Amino acid sequence: MPITQQTIAIIGDHGKMGSAIAKGIVGGNYRLLLFGEKSEHLNSLAETLYAEHPKAEIKVIDCAYECSWEADIIILDIPKAYEKKIAEKIHDVATQKIIVRIAGQFHEDSPNADDRLQSRLPHSKNVTVFKHKTKPRVIISGDDQEALQSISELLKTADFNVSITLKPLKTGTY
Repeated sequence: MPITQQTIAIIGDHGKMGSAIAKGIVGGNYRLLLFGEKSEHLNSLAETLYAEHPKAEIKVIDCAYECSWEADIIILDIPKAYEKKIAEKIHDVATQKIIVRIAGQFHEDSPNADDRLQSRLPHSKNVTVFKHKTKPRVIISGDDQEALQSISELLKTADFNVSITLKPLKTGTY
């Protein structure tokens, strides 16, 4: 884990994966920023996290842009249908940041799905986390070895068993 505190933005309505990551890292050297459409769910999650870790730095933010602006790592726990909308909102502040996309199950051709996000956020380091049937195992995929290592360490802090797939991503227009 880095010596300096990292700021992690988790964007979405924090389903099982986003909540598990937040719960797993809140006790570490991280500042958490939470954004989503369902603020009551986020406030409830923040209260749960504070109850377990009263000294944790957690902030619920009502704007994806502001949430991403402050973050070192941005985790997108959103349905595929909202990806374009969120990418447009954070495009200008995502430069050189690690963007983590939570995806469904890993399939042989799954890393090719990363092309869409890479084209929308071309100046960021994109990593995809694929859920596995049995928690806490995940597969992460991306084309930046340093970003993959950072996310692997983050997820290991959250008690996930991580497998890494380094695969060059293509860029295109979507």
